[in-house]
Amino acid sequence: MDHGELDVCWSLVCDDGHAWDAWTPDVRSVPDEVARCPEDGAPAVTAMRLPRADRPTVVLVPAARRRDGRDTHDDEVFLELRGPGGRSLRTPIPIRWEQAVRRAAELRTRTWDDAARVWERLG
Repeated sequence: MDHGELDVCWSLVCDDGHAWDAWTPDVRSVPDEVARCPEDGAPAVTAMRLPRADRPTVVLVPAARRRDGRDTHDDEVFLELRGPGGRSLRTPIPIRWEQAVRRAAELRTRTWDDAARVWERLG
């Protein structure tokens, strides 16, 4: 799944009690560029590696068209779900923005497999 290659969240704490999160590519140790407190520069004394949860990427693809020098259909999009292994689902025709947002909300906290089942039910 492509999430901009930010596949791990590090939950960090420094000696001063400041806590912060940092997203990085999937690496086994905390990268130096995120291991310092953003508030005072103190080094992290604890770091917990948290892998990304199994959620599909939801993409709203604009379906506006240019005709006779004007943009039309500005309120239409294709709704696309992207999952592991390059799997994807996309509405076959554009849908209104509001409908796409409602559908995306239905899928927001679901795993890929569950989202694919709901997708089929939503039509």
